[in-house]
Amino acid sequence: MNAIEKTLDALAQTSADALYERALALRHGEGVRVNYAAAHRFFLLSALMGRPAARYQLAQMNLRGEGRAADRLRAAMWLLLAMGRNDAHTARSLQQLEAELTRAEQREVTRQADEFERAVAVFQRALAGADPEAMVALGEQLAQGRGVDRDPEMASEWYRRALAFRHPPAQTRLGLAYLNGEGVERHQGEGQRLLRLAAAQGYPEAQYQLAQSLMEQTAGRSEAIRLLGQAAASGHAAAQVRLGELYKLGEIPLAGTDGQRSASSRRETDPHLMLAREWFEKAAAQGLVDARFELGLMYAQGLGTRQDFVRAAECYLAAANDGHAKAQFNLGFLYAHGQGVEQDYGKAYQWYRISERSGYALAQQNAGLLLKKLGNEEREMAEWRIDSFFSGG
Repeated sequence: MNAIEKTLDALAQTSADALYERALALRHGEGVRVNYAAAHRFFLLSALMGRPAARYQLAQMNLRGEGRAADRLRAAMWLLLAMGRNDAHTARSLQQLEAELTRAEQREVTRQADEFERAVAVFQRALAGADPEAMVALGEQLAQGRGVDRDPEMASEWYRRALAFRHPPAQTRLGLAYLNGEGVERHQGEGQRLLRLAAAQGYPEAQYQLAQSLMEQTAGRSEAIRLLGQAAASGHAAAQVRLGELYKLGEIPLAGTDGQRSASSRRETDPHLMLAREWFEKAAAQGLVDARFELGLMYAQGLGTRQDFVRAAECYLAAANDGHAKAQFNLGFLYAHGQGVEQDYGKAYQWYRISERSGYALAQQNAGLLLKKLGNEEREMAEWRIDSFFSGG
């Protein structure tokens, strides 16, 4: 039995105050060796159990980078949550820290504080020991750092506790933890075993994740394609995109053929490409950003459909607004050349610059070339739209 397992087993008989005092001793080395990781974990549990002082301590640890990288936003979140102490010192500390944050960062602090309240609710349900959905939900918040500081080890322990209920999401989350070495030692065999248990119960996410893992093994490719087909047929958007990508590459044999794409086949009527487009359409209808981008490519290039720049622009715009850097670049290209949209150098420059700021380095040169074609008013308007895009205005 590991330390986290022992700690969670004893929670029902442990008070928030006792956890707080233990954490305080570990943080300051009072009678024990300093252990920031353990102190952080006990403070977090105490905070979840309602001790505001523990939230203040977590703010200080995040601010000073004790045991983990310093994080001003997370420190501000914990100070905001500690305000229940009605402590003037806490209020001043929060005010000083918020003065250093942008409006977007301040909104994120508030959002994370709201997530903490959700974590408290699922923690209380998980602690009762009979709610696997709450255990998994709490594990996800700990694994992703939603409203709480990240603790992959404790997340994995909550997933493990839900295994007793043969709960597919728990099997899937712990399986992925083993595959990725997140909170547990990396172990491909154990990861795939757990994913198989969930996939056998018809859980699409497990089918998709197991397929992704098996695709890396030559011997597992046919099983991976079968699993992707099952998940995609169940409406799993990411599986639909992956299946579309494989059809687009001609890597899935079609019934009644040798699996090879005919060299004389027209791109717009090629059966592999038509199937790819159909799967991208299904995933795009669910709002998956990658699917919208891929669908934009299909329409722009006339793959599996007639070439249609108007539809391509619509798909790129939907993906671009969701932050897809390549879609932003391609939309800029369409505006620059008047394909599917009215030619507009200002909007082309706007989307190239947004793409560049989103991390697509190739957009920088294109933006620079277009800047030379803009007047002062056009440039100022474009820059305003760029700033508004990233500020949420």
